[in-house]
Amino acid sequence: MMRVVPEPPVSQPDKRTPTAIAAQKPSWLALFSNRLWLRLLTAWALNGVANGIAAVLFPIIITSLLGAPASSRGQFLLIYFLSAIGGIALMRLLGPHMSKHRLWCAAMLAATGAFALVPLLGEGDLIGFMAVCVVTGIALAADLALPPSIQADVVDWDRWRFRRNHPALSFAGASLVTKLALGIAVVTGPLLVSASGWTETGPVSNSVALRLAMIYAWIPCVLKIMAIAIVWNFPLDERRHDMVRSRLRRYSGDYLCADN
Repeated sequence: MMRVVPEPPVSQPDKRTPTAIAAQKPSWLALFSNRLWLRLLTAWALNGVANGIAAVLFPIIITSLLGAPASSRGQFLLIYFLSAIGGIALMRLLGPHMSKHRLWCAAMLAATGAFALVPLLGEGDLIGFMAVCVVTGIALAADLALPPSIQADVVDWDRWRFRRNHPALSFAGASLVTKLALGIAVVTGPLLVSASGWTETGPVSNSVALRLAMIYAWIPCVLKIMAIAIVWNFPLDERRHDMVRSRLRRYSGDYLCADN
């Protein structure tokens, strides 16, 4: 796969071109002046915390809410990740008909709708939770594929707007934010579970099971809605990105925008 990834030819740029201006030492402070990058990363982080909390509580929900044996967790995970694989194909089908940020919002909305129904489930409602796994698995495909693609567009915009080229720094920042979001979820999830009254040993009352379901489902719903509000009117759509690419080609003959 690495062999077929295209690389632009390396050439010595004219010192008067924006390419030469962009050849400067990467700076985090400079990157923070890119409001589109900050806006995308904020939504990315909120959605990451939402997914992380759901992942942390996933095993507990299966045993404590649905009353299923712990050995069945693998089956639900298999359904979840197979749905994510199918979701990648669905993203490719829908991609030409929707902007990336709106498609991502649609996926987060679908996941929010599925999560919102979890507190209505009870012991033995395995089919209902499988449906939740399918919908949220498809949404996971969007979470994994679309934000990095949007960020690649933002890198092009950063190069045109600020005459600098910081793709590695941009993606390093996104990786850092993603890991911090998961870390927050790993810390927050167990604390919320402990506050709900759940214990690893002993029976789980209906009230505790309901609180677990609300933590598992509704907190991610709130976080995803916040992320949707941030990215819904994201200004860098496909039309504007095409304009940026065209101007970059015109300004610098040696620059080749990568298709994302």
